[in-house]
Amino acid sequence: MDKKGSELVLEKIHKSAHNGVVGAIILIVLFGPVSLFGIFMTIRDGFQDYSVMFIIFAAILALGIFLLVFNKKRLNDPMKSGVIKRNPNILEMADELVENKVYEDQFLILSPRIIANAADITQISYTDEVFLVYVYIHRTNGVMDTKQLKLETAHGMMGFNIIRKKDEEVNVLMNNVLSHCRYARAGYTKESLAYLNQMRELWKRDQAAKSNTPNI
Repeated sequence: MDKKGSELVLEKIHKSAHNGVVGAIILIVLFGPVSLFGIFMTIRDGFQDYSVMFIIFAAILALGIFLLVFNKKRLNDPMKSGVIKRNPNILEMADELVENKVYEDQFLILSPRIIANAADITQISYTDEVFLVYVYIHRTNGVMDTKQLKLETAHGMMGFNIIRKKDEEVNVLMNNVLSHCRYARAGYTKESLAYLNQMRELWKRDQAAKSNTPNI
């Protein structure tokens, strides 16, 4: 039996939180003993040149403790995760997406009203809330290390890894998005960014008006 969209979202949050806990524990195990040793040495000998290194280690240890607490909270209560706080309707949207799915490939999942990243269902949006589509490229020392098709939405961003894809494949993907998202514009320009900001502002006003409208 296929899983509901909301179950897939919660599984993704749980997996992310679990990985976060594991990463935090590794930081604590690696930097905890040396940080405590550094504190002991500083108390005994006063501040020395090597104390700066121990301060850095202590900062990393503090980061590990923070990440452990943060991800334990997400693990124990996924409803408090940032994913759901940013989009309180995400579980209902994911259920609607899966129940009414009309298209799916390695990049996209589509229903009549909703679009999502096939690799990460927590990246999800109503099709009418996708406002900008463009290719993002990052280079390090002249070598391209990141290439994504980015979708800027009313309240966030979706990114698709296209670094190994031919231009023809990227164009097909972009056209597929544009054909389903009627308010989306293509390209990263001064004009398109102004359009994105305008549409986001209109969306915020619309949401505020809806929240202020009493139920009859």
